Amino acid sequence: MPTMPFSPCWGRPSGRGGRATSCAANRSSRCSSCARADPLATIIKVAIRADASAQIGTGHVMRCLTLANEIHRLGAQVYFLSRDLPAHLAQALRQSGHTLLPLAAATPVASDEPAHAAWLGTSWQRDAEACAAVLAPLGDVAWLVLDQYALDARWESALRPAVGRILVIDDLADRAHDCDILLDQNFYVDQAARYEGKTAPGTALLLGSHYALLRPEFGRIRAAADLAGVAPGAPRRLNICFGGADAGGETLKVVRALDGRFAAADLLVDIVVGPSNPHQAAIRDWARRRPYLQVHLAPSGLAGLMAAADIGIGAAGSMSWERACVGLPSIAIAVAENQFRLGGDAAAVGMHVFLGRAQDLGEGELLAAFDLLIANAYLRQAFVAAGKKMVDGQGAARVARRLVGTDLGLRAAQPEDCAALYQWRNAPENRRHAHQSGQIAYADHQRWFADSLDRDDRHLLIGYDAHGPVGVLRYDKHIGSWLTSIYLAPGRHGAGLGRKLIEQGIEWMRARHGPRCQIQAEIKMDNIASQRVFMQAGYIASFTTYTIVA
Repeated sequence: MPTMPFSPCWGRPSGRGGRATSCAANRSSRCSSCARADPLATIIKVAIRADASAQIGTGHVMRCLTLANEIHRLGAQVYFLSRDLPAHLAQALRQSGHTLLPLAAATPVASDEPAHAAWLGTSWQRDAEACAAVLAPLGDVAWLVLDQYALDARWESALRPAVGRILVIDDLADRAHDCDILLDQNFYVDQAARYEGKTAPGTALLLGSHYALLRPEFGRIRAAADLAGVAPGAPRRLNICFGGADAGGETLKVVRALDGRFAAADLLVDIVVGPSNPHQAAIRDWARRRPYLQVHLAPSGLAGLMAAADIGIGAAGSMSWERACVGLPSIAIAVAENQFRLGGDAAAVGMHVFLGRAQDLGEGELLAAFDLLIANAYLRQAFVAAGKKMVDGQGAARVARRLVGTDLGLRAAQPEDCAALYQWRNAPENRRHAHQSGQIAYADHQRWFADSLDRDDRHLLIGYDAHGPVGVLRYDKHIGSWLTSIYLAPGRHGAGLGRKLIEQGIEWMRARHGPRCQIQAEIKMDNIASQRVFMQAGYIASFTTYTIVA
């Protein structure tokens, strides 16, 4: 076997302009090679910069809280840097085990750059200074997560000396960024082109609803429920939810406009409102005289309420992915300008009915869309199927693993890997469940391997981590999709690496073939372990074929 280019410990800079780390494995507090490092002595620290208000809404903090909870679950400590955070959100952060570091109120400074600069309440320079001062006592902060439309590359560059690396969450693609990872959890038809020229060439892009930051209960409901279709009978339950703030009062407008239809269709209507909704009293007063309307204030079981409904009506932002994940066919309305493109592109691939901007929406259009969805079970079923392909509820876990999980990389196979792959493929534990389980002759393997490196319709990838090679992924183009297979290096079985390798492969394929790339795996009926691993990674079973739209 040739010497493999793997090392359990290596030095590398932790970000452009950031401090260096002595060992990449220390990001997960596990280093088997650095004798000077106590595996229990280092707790990874992650800081999150996000705000909420009536103008901004609560969505930025809530999705960051979801990510923070996943990061905390992996053993890291999370600190929120926020200015004037509403009391109920501050309490939610602390109850989840995170530390809130309030930023002092600042004198507003007029600015028109970037477009949402007024959301900050101060200049980007003053905000950067305040954040650096708050971060300094924490010591080594591995990651800074930024979710604030008012800040751009200038702020990010100013904070680089204070942190290891930076992840930016963006939806707008309207300004430049200086970050190591950029996350846009939304689907757009021109996904990859939106950030061209706005990030450095080395920036990792996590794009699409595959990374949607949904709370774990959405993924659990998705995994447990049979979302194969919609019953052909008439809908009986409706869910209305426009987020935590709903400053424009869209919930009340929809309830009033469709009230006659609710009674006529014999519908039970769940109305979800957040603590920041300024129209709570009016909504409750309207519902008080109508027993078919039920108002839920910030319910802990929102995912269950959505899954129980037959039709949903709500904002076209991140809640679109919540509805899609649990199989809720919906009418989506843009309540903010950044939701307009998102809602339209999701409608273009058949995920929901999109009615455009809330301020332009007439009552007649809303009534027509409602009547269409009520009457057409096949349209509802199509929306469910499209939504399932778009999002699986595992996005927050994927992003958290990129930040503080075990490092697992992929690289294309090279000519010098031929002998190693031959030995791995012929190992008894790998031949046992292979479709061709016989011993392969080395000469045949050499010819196949050389041909594989020269083909455009095949990808042959090697996975590795801090301890060496993990295994092999293979993708072959096959009638509009890619057929995948996997085997692990001897000695790497039983550590949960198969799922991580499959998930990394999905991301690798998405980056090269777009967010609608379809991947299939053929698994023998008696290979229960592989079936379970592929389903955990998001594949959907149909007899012995397992499929995912990456």
